[in-house]
Formats: sequence, structure tokens, C-alpha cells
Amino acid sequence: MPEGSKKSRLTAFKNSADDDSTFLQFPEIEGAGYLVALFREAGLAMSNGMGAVPLTWQELDAWLRTTELSLTVWEKLTIREMSEAYASELISSTDKHAAAPYVAPVETSEIDRAAVSSKLLSVLRGFKRKKPGAQT
Repeated sequence: MPEGSKKSRLTAFKNSADDDSTFLQFPEIEGAGYLVALFREAGLAMSNGMGAVPLTWQELDAWLRTTELSLTVWEKLTIREMSEAYASELISSTDKHAAAPYVAPVETSEIDRAAVSSKLLSVLRGFKRKKPGAQT
């Protein structure tokens, strides 16, 4: 890869992954997995000339009329919310340092509370030592 070229987030993730078993593990979908297939068929997102935007209600309605599908209100709302999340992630994923949406978040219980407390106290002590009117 030529110097100065940007790596994709996927390439950076592949290169930094220590454990291949965690590579691209998507969450399990229980009970409504068929909506993912319908969402893909509907088109995921649209472009407004400035970037990705969610599917509009008009687009969803046209798709439903064309395919002659009959969905419940909940299914329509879910597909629309999926499109909003997808478009939002497309926009935020341009930052190569952004966390991937499919990586499980760190559980609160895994945080080393003693280390966080120590660092916070260190910062607060630094504020205490500064004299009023002193320049930073």
C-alpha cells in the first residue's frame, strides 16, 4: 500500500485483531431475523447528494406496493429504524478510528475501577496544586 494512503476500517481491524474468533461476530437475531432480509431488499439507505440518508416513508411505501407485501406497523417501523441506524453508521464510519458497531461494548464490570479512581485522583490533585491566578 503506498505511503499516505488510508486503510479501510476493515483492513485496520483485520491487522489489529489478536483473536480471529472475535472477527466480525454479529449479534444473534431472535424472532425477527426475516426483517433483515426485507431491509436489504428495501434498499438499506438512500443518497441525498450529500451522503447517506435513511429510507423515506415514501420509498418504503413504494417498495411495499411494488412487492405487494403486507407488513405490520411494527415491522415497518423496525425497517425504518434499521435504515436510520445504517445511514448513521455509514456516515460515522468514515472515521478510521471509530469503533465498529458489531464489536461488543466493554462491560462495566470489566473496568478496573481502582485504576480509574487512581487516575482521577491524580488529575484532581493536579488542579489542587495550581495557585489561583497562575498561568497554565
